[in-house]
Amino acid sequence: MNKLIRITISGLLLMLLVAVSLSRQKQQVPPVDGASFPLYPMNVNAAEMRENIVRAERPARIQVPSVSIDIAVKPAQVKENAWEFHDDAVSFWEGSARPTEEGNIVIYAHRDEHFQRLSQASIGEKVLIDTDNERFSYTISGFRVVSPGQMEVFAPTESEQLTILTCTNENDADRLVIIAKPAAS
Repeated sequence: MNKLIRITISGLLLMLLVAVSLSRQKQQVPPVDGASFPLYPMNVNAAEMRENIVRAERPARIQVPSVSIDIAVKPAQVKENAWEFHDDAVSFWEGSARPTEEGNIVIYAHRDEHFQRLSQASIGEKVLIDTDNERFSYTISGFRVVSPGQMEVFAPTESEQLTILTCTNENDADRLVIIAKPAAS
């Protein structure tokens, strides 16, 4: 009987040690950055993934009613300071955000072709951007004049912003930059 009690006590002590050991091991396991599933490397083609991302619609038309600007907008690229322009539209830089997306929506054109009166606009005036299915209203909040090399005007922004660029004179010496923020609904 004495032997049976010792075996039972030994068994209980062994189970207690195992339980304590297991509970300590669980406490020592560091969290995995909030992930609750294993992360494995994936073979993903980034170009294919970009094609599958659903983005907001591109601008299709811009209007600045106060200075009688109303013109189509077409996608364009700016690479190595070579700007793509259109004869029949202003340019929407494809690397920029789109209406409703966080970031900088960049539209540009030559002053003498499409944006002749843009410099006559004032702070507080409206800019309307139409996509194929919606209209978005922005309010002009600021103006800047920058040199052609100051490409930071293309930089992403933390919140939605419309940036409109055009040259300031015939010599193409500087760029007029108009900043507009989404109008309060």
